Amino acid sequence: GYGGGNHDGAYLTDSIIVVNVNPKTKTATLISIPRDIWVKIPTDGNNGNSWKVNAAYAVGLDDSFQNKQDIFKGQSGGGNMAKYVIGQITGLEIRNFAALDFSGFKKTIETLGGVDVQIEQTLDDYEYPIDGSENDLCGQDPSILNELQKNATLSAQQLFPCRYKHLHFDKGLTHLDGTQALGYVRSRHSIQDGNDFGRSKRQRNLILAVKNKVISIGFITKALPFMDSLKDSLKTDLTMEDISSLLKNADKLKEYSINNIALTDQNYLTETLSDDGQ
Repeated sequence: GYGGGNHDGAYLTDSIIVVNVNPKTKTATLISIPRDIWVKIPTDGNNGNSWKVNAAYAVGLDDSFQNKQDIFKGQSGGGNMAKYVIGQITGLEIRNFAALDFSGFKKTIETLGGVDVQIEQTLDDYEYPIDGSENDLCGQDPSILNELQKNATLSAQQLFPCRYKHLHFDKGLTHLDGTQALGYVRSRHSIQDGNDFGRSKRQRNLILAVKNKVISIGFITKALPFMDSLKDSLKTDLTMEDISSLLKNADKLKEYSINNIALTDQNYLTETLSDDGQ
């Protein structure tokens, strides 16, 4: 999942989930990849620089890195780079990718008539960004702005309150429309679970809610024309033949158990700082 459009870092994939399907055991495992995992991205042959994993897709799309391998160049470069880098993290062969931007995400939820999500704990985020207000000065005097920003005691929300709004969700089963669902999975500054691990869990919960809604309303037969309507919002290396085959076997999903795995600093990752303080 990425912002797209006019968002800052439009192609940074801040929502990354690997789906591992095992037909023999009839299991599907969702593996959340925190966006801040520090990895090598091969921008120069087999060599490269260290970045956060959420930059892999963007770097693959950016052909100003002229020494990338050919497989990581052009329109397919983003997906191929993301598959390669995430394969290095998980040890899995990543066969395909699908990337969806904010506007396609909201359209999907709205087309389904919203989704019912089991919100595990109340969420309050007082720093949720208002689209289109990213550069508003909020009445600040531009001549003293640099001095204000140097003041380490002032947060971005304190300096520019008009850029943010209060996002709130109550614990329990909640019906979310497209805009609400985006806020639920995108929120980064919740006072209850504002870290990357909490956000990853919310993203998995949303995917399960979408799956349940798709099956309950019989949306499978409408999936192909709907995906075609997403156009520039959806990028994938799945062919129409691949997608048709998946949809024909969609009823078998009911027989599968779904497992959730989160990579965290409690099981696989070590928390530290990069040389430049990230």
